[in-house]
Amino acid sequence: MGRWARSLSIVKASWQVLMAHKRLLVLPIISLICAILLLIPFAAEIFHLAMSSFPQQTAQVNQSMAPAIEMFLLFLIYYIFIYIMANFLNSALVYCASEALQQRPVRIIDGFKVAWSRIGLIIGWSLLAATVGVILHILSRSHSFFEDMIASFIGVAWSLMSFLALPILVLEDKGPFAAVRESAELLKQNWGERLIISGGIGLVFVLLNIPGIVVILIGVNYLGSSNFSGLLITLGTIYVLFISLFNVTLQRIFETALYHFTKDQSFQGPFQKEILQGSIQPRQNN
Repeated sequence: MGRWARSLSIVKASWQVLMAHKRLLVLPIISLICAILLLIPFAAEIFHLAMSSFPQQTAQVNQSMAPAIEMFLLFLIYYIFIYIMANFLNSALVYCASEALQQRPVRIIDGFKVAWSRIGLIIGWSLLAATVGVILHILSRSHSFFEDMIASFIGVAWSLMSFLALPILVLEDKGPFAAVRESAELLKQNWGERLIISGGIGLVFVLLNIPGIVVILIGVNYLGSSNFSGLLITLGTIYVLFISLFNVTLQRIFETALYHFTKDQSFQGPFQKEILQGSIQPRQNN
């Protein structure tokens, strides 16, 4: 089975679980609403600081660094807040997905209760993941080929090592470092040391996002010259957000199914063994 066919099989299996438990979509919707509500005050404050950062005179150039520092700190705070909020709701989603996969009643309130009981671990995981993300972003912005190579290597290694970290944190009540360590160990036990993700949901949803992105670009291209430009941008943005809701939900369902498979070789519901086994494969030596 090729990578594209395998990705479609993963999406189809995850979709079947979602259609049987549509309430799972509630958690990503709440996450999106919270992100927008958190963005409004931060965006207003950043706009205020940006407007005040333009010095009226040349002598004020050094003083204009203060608003820039404040903007950076606000971005950092918002970034961390979003990470914690998203991981809290994703933790609730992982628990509910696990219940769905094991043919148990799915209650969103139970997901919230479990996530709240892990709030300290979730904050720790969010800080760890955010720190790694910032480091990778800094390295990727450099103009050094060597640093770009390091960023690429760290990014791939981190993606693999942490692939099952959230399900482990939620379902086994383990800390962030222990969860990453066990995630890497589970993948090593099942597929060996040199791995590559050979099928996933992201590949399919990259293609599904293209129509929305095209509509947004068309709207931007005609911005100011057409009355429909704003409408096109709005419709394209809504489409991308709508697709992202399903992307997040199906991704958590797949990760949870893969976690159960790596733990005890169990495969519930529509997830067949060959789908889960083939989603990650040993990297072939050149």
